[in-house]
Amino acid sequence: MSRAQTVVVDGEVVVVEVDDSGGPRLLDVTVTASGVRSHFTLAGWRGLSFGVGAGTTYAWTAREVLVLLRAPVRAGRGHHRAPRSAVDVLLLDDDLVVVFRRATHWIAVCETSVRVFEGDQVGSRIELGEAVEAASWGSGVLELTYVGGGRSRVRVAADGSVTWEESAGEA
Repeated sequence: MSRAQTVVVDGEVVVVEVDDSGGPRLLDVTVTASGVRSHFTLAGWRGLSFGVGAGTTYAWTAREVLVLLRAPVRAGRGHHRAPRSAVDVLLLDDDLVVVFRRATHWIAVCETSVRVFEGDQVGSRIELGEAVEAASWGSGVLELTYVGGGRSRVRVAADGSVTWEESAGEA
C-alpha cells in the first residue's frame, strides 16, 4: 500500500511517499524536498519514524537514517537552505530503536548498542547486554528501557564519547 506523509519545517515542504507493497521487510521511500526527488529501498520491518533536532529534520527505518532537511544558513538579509542534490543517508548494521540529533553528532540507539556518529563514521559506541525497547534523551543522558523491563543510563558527552552512568539493568 502506498501513502504519502507531508512534513513542513520553517516553510519548507517535504513529501515522503512510502510503499510497503514490495514485501514485509522492505519499504520503497521517495522523498521530495527543495524540488529534488530521491528514491530509496529501505529495511522496513520497523516502519518509518521522524525526528527533528539541532536544525535537522530526519526520518529513520530499521537500518537507515535519512536527512530530509538541514538548518537554514544565513545569507545577507535572510535565511536559505543549502542547495541539495539528494537526501543524505546514514546506514547501520543493527536495528534502530530511536535516533537523536545533536549539534555535531547523531546518537543512534540500536537494539543492542548505542552509537555516536560524527558525519557518517562511528566515533563512539557502547554495547548493551539486553535488547532496547525504548529510549529518551535529556541533559546529555540517554534513559534506556530494555525488553526485559530493566533500565540503565548512558551519558553522551559534548565530544561524543559515551559512558555508563550506572550499570545496565539497574533501576
